[in-house]
Amino acid sequence: MTVAILACLPTLYWSLTHLDDLLSHQGGLGVAEGGSIAKTALLGIRRLVNAIVNFAGLPVAIFAVAYGLAIRKQTEPPQPVRWPEKLLWRAIVLGLVVMVTVVVAAGITQFRDRWMLPIFILLPAALAMRFDAMGQRGRKTQATIVFVGALLAVLVLPLSWYMHLHGGDSRGGVVRMDYRSLYEQINADGPVKTVVSSWFWVGNLRLVDADLIALDDETPDFARSIREPAVLVLADDRESSSDVFEELARAGYAMDTVHRTVEVPQALGFPPRKVTITKLHKKIAP
Repeated sequence: MTVAILACLPTLYWSLTHLDDLLSHQGGLGVAEGGSIAKTALLGIRRLVNAIVNFAGLPVAIFAVAYGLAIRKQTEPPQPVRWPEKLLWRAIVLGLVVMVTVVVAAGITQFRDRWMLPIFILLPAALAMRFDAMGQRGRKTQATIVFVGALLAVLVLPLSWYMHLHGGDSRGGVVRMDYRSLYEQINADGPVKTVVSSWFWVGNLRLVDADLIALDDETPDFARSIREPAVLVLADDRESSSDVFEELARAGYAMDTVHRTVEVPQALGFPPRKVTITKLHKKIAP
């Protein structure tokens, strides 16, 4: 418990010292989306369970089947649970309890599957210890699990590549863009110090110019980070731009009425991608 608290202290400190940034993104957590307290809690728990299943459902199912087979065919009694294994299981349970408590107390109803990683990162180690304690049968079961996992990874690889190239919401295309070409086109009318976009892909421009300031609507201290000349850069994807427009308005910046659309070359023979560049100006107080 002490280690967990110490690990969370930096995040807690940042949250307390940046309350405006923290609260400005509560919409992404779906806070109080259910209306009443009871409905919000039930909705949050249901979506939390859904995120857990999406994140760990398949591997847990494979482990469960393997564990059942190992118990049914076991020829030697398992070793007693040792303290390292107990510690791991208790850490996992504690993480789940804390997560459910936070969900109910804060009224959170939106989750990303990847957010489950800090909770279940210890699960493979705990299961491996349990199989080790089962002797030879457990070790054979581990080998079977590794084989099944590797086989599934190989089978899924072509599908993941297809989705990367043709599926999803076009976010995967950002890895194919020629950022040096985009950088040169952004600076065609003069040097630019700050580039703003609707999501964090724009940070890849720092691979070309490490001194460039790249911001999106989730960047802390958004308003104080802008240095002029600044431009807004939007790609032809399905990402909503409304949030970054609101951040710019709160920061006191307005978009130029002239928008410049450029074509950025892409790798792997894909056609150029259209990107819209708009200059940003500080609003003049009336």
